[in-house]
Amino acid sequence: MASKIDDILLKLGFKNEIRAFQPHITIGRIRSAHKKTSLINNIFETDKNLEHLGFAIDNLTLFESSLSSCGPTHSILHQIKFK
Repeated sequence: MASKIDDILLKLGFKNEIRAFQPHITIGRIRSAHKKTSLINNIFETDKNLEHLGFAIDNLTLFESSLSSCGPTHSILHQIKFK
């Protein structure tokens, strides 16, 4: 899927990403690095079985992120439902 999106974006005039694609889920953002370890420990203390979670993907959503002094705002640009 990532490869097909890259191909479409290239045809639209966007440059290919140099870095390899790394699928991920953003759980949250931390403003200061010193809180990172505490957050990670708290997440894994809450559910020690997080590594074994399973989930289904039923759509692809394209978001736009706008940064401001109050933090980021995310708007849905387009959504594709999977069959």
